[in-house]
Amino acid sequence: MSDAGFLHNLTINNYNLTYHFKLNSDEIQPTTSYRLQIAACNERGEGEFLTGDNTSPPDVPKVDLHTESSNETITVKFDTNELRGKTDSLRLLLFISEKSGNAKLENNIVTGLQNLKLVSNCTSNSISFKSLTIGNNQQSTHCTQMDNPPLKPGTPYNITVVLINYFNQTNRTNLFTISTTTKSTSIYAGPNLNLLALLVLLLAIPLIVLYFKRHAILSWIQRIQREDTNEIPDVKDDQIPLTGLTPQITQTRNPRNEAKPKIPSKCIKIMEFEMYVKESIQSGELDRQHALFPRGQTKPWNYGSLKENKSKNRYNNLIAYDHSRVILQKIKGDSYSDYINASYIDGHKISKAYIATQGPKAVTLNDFWRMVWEQNVMHIANLANVYEGGKKKVEKYWPDINETLQFGTISVQHLSTQVFADYEHRFFSVCQNNEIRKIDQLHFMSWPDHGVPLYSQSLVPFLQKLLKFPLSTYSPIVVHCSAGVGRTGTILLCDICLRMAAREGTIDVLRNLEHLRQQRANMVDNIEQYKLAHLVILECLVGMHTSIGCTEIKDSVNRILANGTATLQMRYLKNTQWQDQAMKTVAQIVEEVPIIEEKNRFKGIIPEIQGRVFLSRFPSEDETSSYINAVKVDGFRSPGRFIVTQQPMPNTLGDFWRLVEENDIRVILSLNDVNLKNKTSCRFWPTRSNPEMTPVPHITLKYLKNDLSESYNITTVQLIANSRKEQFSVQIISVKHWTSGNNCPDNIGNFLTFWQESDAISRRSNPILVTCYDGVTASGLYVALSFVIEKMNLEQVCDVCQAVRSVRHNREQFVQNVEQFEFLYKAALLYIDRFESYANFN
Repeated sequence: MSDAGFLHNLTINNYNLTYHFKLNSDEIQPTTSYRLQIAACNERGEGEFLTGDNTSPPDVPKVDLHTESSNETITVKFDTNELRGKTDSLRLLLFISEKSGNAKLENNIVTGLQNLKLVSNCTSNSISFKSLTIGNNQQSTHCTQMDNPPLKPGTPYNITVVLINYFNQTNRTNLFTISTTTKSTSIYAGPNLNLLALLVLLLAIPLIVLYFKRHAILSWIQRIQREDTNEIPDVKDDQIPLTGLTPQITQTRNPRNEAKPKIPSKCIKIMEFEMYVKESIQSGELDRQHALFPRGQTKPWNYGSLKENKSKNRYNNLIAYDHSRVILQKIKGDSYSDYINASYIDGHKISKAYIATQGPKAVTLNDFWRMVWEQNVMHIANLANVYEGGKKKVEKYWPDINETLQFGTISVQHLSTQVFADYEHRFFSVCQNNEIRKIDQLHFMSWPDHGVPLYSQSLVPFLQKLLKFPLSTYSPIVVHCSAGVGRTGTILLCDICLRMAAREGTIDVLRNLEHLRQQRANMVDNIEQYKLAHLVILECLVGMHTSIGCTEIKDSVNRILANGTATLQMRYLKNTQWQDQAMKTVAQIVEEVPIIEEKNRFKGIIPEIQGRVFLSRFPSEDETSSYINAVKVDGFRSPGRFIVTQQPMPNTLGDFWRLVEENDIRVILSLNDVNLKNKTSCRFWPTRSNPEMTPVPHITLKYLKNDLSESYNITTVQLIANSRKEQFSVQIISVKHWTSGNNCPDNIGNFLTFWQESDAISRRSNPILVTCYDGVTASGLYVALSFVIEKMNLEQVCDVCQAVRSVRHNREQFVQNVEQFEFLYKAALLYIDRFESYANFN
């Protein structure tokens, strides 16, 4: 049998090539803004340019060290070099050790400091450090107060200096070491007979006591021997023996033979992480993993439980563990002023890189800012709103813009704020004792307490901003929500895992959660948050980059329309649909309401459980009367802004207007022409010729007026409901010339004008009712366009893919064809051209 050769034609769907190019530092001026343009090219041509604006990091600080020693002190003198570029502040950390240190600097991160003693932590707005003295029980100006005890005479010491230059949320670090020896002091001056006599006397006393007490000691030994027998002890009625009546036989422990508890771990390579997450969600593996960790206290928290500290805890069952709690400097006269409900959290291979804490209470506001100052915190991440569900979750600890608030000896001034879709980035100037520090706060505002955000991708920009902050044991990042465990733990788990992925190419979510739970109770509080962490990490690692800066939209959109990128983005949305499905939680329904087939125009378009709208029963005995084919849809920065439904059929006209009345809707957008020849359609508002309608016995509609324009009409009607004392008007904005058979309106410009007018009018209504023939085609395009334009107005970024993905959350049939996808890009481009003068895109 001869060997045969086979030729296989393999189709490569996608592949990745990673290139690394490092610019010489001599070519880059520190703290300077640069624009980078990158494109891939081959023999077939040049690909799409990616453009990014960035500011180069600050200059690397440099210093020459010299020392002068005495018996108990070492003075370190600094000859500093002038820094290039700008600087916000400079931090100097001074360590000392009798042993040779193994501190090293790699990738701007210093490691190996854990065995060194920190003796000075100083901050200045410029290189103004001249000298620092170790061992004189004092600290220089601009240095944090800490122990600086005398050194041992005649002892060699290794001195380590870490110098950090901060600018605009970035830093450059340098490491310096030097060795020296303290001067010796002679302590021997010849024999001292008095001292020798005293030593002899001290040795003789125990021998004399032992001689006279020998009988008592023998008696005590015999008593112990009698008690250590198998005889039953004589126990009185009011005594309870601490051990059993039969003595326990103890065995000598051999630590080598004892099995160490197995630490849960699941280390996954980045390339395999997507399949791992998908399979683990479907199989219930993530549920099993999260169930490994018990809720509640697993380690001592005695100090925080003291009655003097109880009022400082937001929740009595969530207290900082003793071993990992942040210890504040005590205030004179208050022995318990060192307690705050906050815990150190290790980063990936960096100890105490974060502080997880509860949202401040009114009684702990000063403590919170004391902690920020004493721990040299530069960045705060807040995951809770002041009020949620009508309850106060966090005491507002920051001032309004351009306002200054005083917290004890610390003043906080709010300098500026950047507003994004789901979070705000605030910048503060914090001052104490004439020292000023720049501190910023990232505030994520779309996360419900105990739950998860509706969209995993909404956390990605927030995390990407957080990942830019450098980690340091000596300047930890503060992360808090309300309790400081659920949302806080989820974000910390994501941040730690992403930094691990960047450094090692692997991710171990399970192991990192186990380590979090060792440091603070209930971190990542529920299974939904644990799943969310996996999906957010996945989105950060492999999510498609689809946003376009408005300044580059013209060239980018033309390329997207020409090279088929819209089709690729739609395929990406299809491939990630399982992630969005995993994010959906089953709504709590008081009673199960079946799908009423005769109330749906199309069998394939029915409301999902997520976002489904229910009516009150009318009549009360009719179990089917609470059903309507309608769903809530989120707008940009506005949860539940829209209710989307099909245009009413003759048998659902009453349900439609009950929906309007029960949800207090003041604006209705009707996007398709009503074809009265279609037996499933009907006129559903009064007109000049038919000025009054009674869709249900308790609701009457009266025609008021009609305003006509080229592409739409505005009809105003009065709604009179028997259950209301006051009448209210409803405006119906109906688009002209968009038949139900067309995916898009004929004229993009006219539709943009309609959107602008309807958006202005609909500000008086929350929610807005959007209706079209099937409740999908035209309505989906409108709500997606609203998302696109509002994001452009606020963030100067166009992201059609994200808009479609977001509005599909409660109705997956929205924007399912390339024609509509490309229409959104064309509309965004035209919007820039037409409204650039007042949209402030530049």
